[in-house]
Parts: sequence; C-alpha cells; structure tokens
Amino acid sequence: MFAIEDPCLLEELRLSRVLIDWDAVNFSGLRVLEVGNLLNFGPTVRRILEILSRSNQLQHLALSGVTMSQESELHPPLPPIVLSYLSTLKLRCGDDEATDLITGVSFPFCQELQVSGINWRRLSGLPILEVIGNIIRLGNTRILFRESSLYLHRRNSLRVRFRDVQEAFRWLITVAGPILNNSPSITLVVEMKFGYEASMDILSTSSHLRNISALHLRGDWDGSPVGGNFLDCLANLGGPTGHLFPRLQELIVAVSTMSEVESLHNFTARSCTSGLQLHAIRVECNSPFF
Repeated sequence: MFAIEDPCLLEELRLSRVLIDWDAVNFSGLRVLEVGNLLNFGPTVRRILEILSRSNQLQHLALSGVTMSQESELHPPLPPIVLSYLSTLKLRCGDDEATDLITGVSFPFCQELQVSGINWRRLSGLPILEVIGNIIRLGNTRILFRESSLYLHRRNSLRVRFRDVQEAFRWLITVAGPILNNSPSITLVVEMKFGYEASMDILSTSSHLRNISALHLRGDWDGSPVGGNFLDCLANLGGPTGHLFPRLQELIVAVSTMSEVESLHNFTARSCTSGLQLHAIRVECNSPFF
C-alpha cells in the first residue's frame, strides 16, 4: 500500500476479503472505493467517514457485506462531508451503520443509489430525500416494492424493500410523496403476496401519488376471507363512476385463479364506463391449471 505521504495517489481501490491498515492509504485522489465481504473485520463508521472527508474526488462508493467495528471511544463530531462528484452509491450494511453513513454525508449529484438496511424513520428531511428528488425530476419513475432495500438508478427506478411493507409504504408516501409527485409518470410494481386488507391499504395509500400511469401486479395474490382479490380492491376503491388512478394507461397483472380472471373482466368493464384510457393490458398466468 502507498503511505499517506506518498505522492503516487490511489485513484481506485477495490477490496474483497482483504484486511488493510486504513491509516496507511492516501485517499485524497480516490475516485472509486469498493469494499466487500469484511464481516466482523471492517473499519468503523467513523473511519469510513474520515476516509470520505479526504476523498473529495470520489465518484463511486460501494460497501457490501461489511460489518463495521464498534467504536472504542468517543470522538468529536466531524465537519459536514460533501461529495460533489459522487455519482454512484451502493450500501449493504447493518441498520445503524448504513443510516449513520447516509446521514453523515451529502451527495447532491448522485445518479445511482442502492441502499439496504436503512432505518427509514431517521431519514425524514435528510439529504438522501433531496437526492431521490433530484433523480426523479429527470424523468419517469418506476417504484418496486419487495422487502428490505432501496434502489434508484439512472433510469429512475426506485426499488424499496422492507420487512413491514405496509408500514414502510405509508412512510414512503408520507415523507417522499411530494418528491415522487414531481415525476412526469410513475410505474408501481408490486411483487409480494398480500391479503385483502393489505392490498386495500397499499392501493389506497398509492392513490396519493397523482401520476401513476402503470400498475404491474406480479406474484400469487392471497385472496381475502370475503372472496376479494387485488383486482377487486382496485375496482372497489375507485367506486362505480370514478377510478383510483385516473391517469392509469397500462396494467400488467398475474392471475392464478378463475376468481382473479373474473375480477379482471369486471375491472376492465368498469374502467371503460368510468372513462379510464387504458392503452395496454397484459395478463400473465401463474397457475398450471389454466
């Protein structure tokens, strides 16, 4: 490794399953930093922040499978860290570690964002929401819900994974809804299995996003005790004369039961009478019995 005083500055550093002396590297000219698979042997959050404070040319940062060491002593707070050239940020760390890193750094011109393990309750009003907003304003937005990460890339695809999807979904719409509504159009992709109440909750919460133009409903949907399914929810929430998503133009739906096929027929019929301008409907069959 190069010593700190070495005039030959590193521009790229990619480490996987390799331990180094973090004090023995000159980071001031670093443009790419990738660290992976350092379980229980990674640097502390403080050390990463110190490295970033000296890496003002950094363009790409990826930390994956890194368990950061616990702090052994208290330190004075670091000054604000601004990475003006950072265009790609990928983090897969523990909850507190990822959140501490996100809240300790500003990256106003980031174009690709992938984050797992975030404590979302700590993010309200923080720079990461501004980053999401800046990227979303560039074009159409695609939102994908699974469980336990956030993914936003140059094509404006926002992927959110949570353990408690309903709670996190409500949080996202409440906090980031005004930002998401700046997108010219939104595609909502749901790839989990839900019951009737959860489906109703997700759809009614989504209605606060005014610009949803496409719904992609994947997976095997769990019917309710009263016989409802996701498409029934969609029609019921819209009422007999209106529609929950008045700008909807595309519907992609996976069906696995005859009940869902019937609900799809009823939904499309109701959409026609309510004046909804659906341009495309695609049906995917998930059942071996069709």
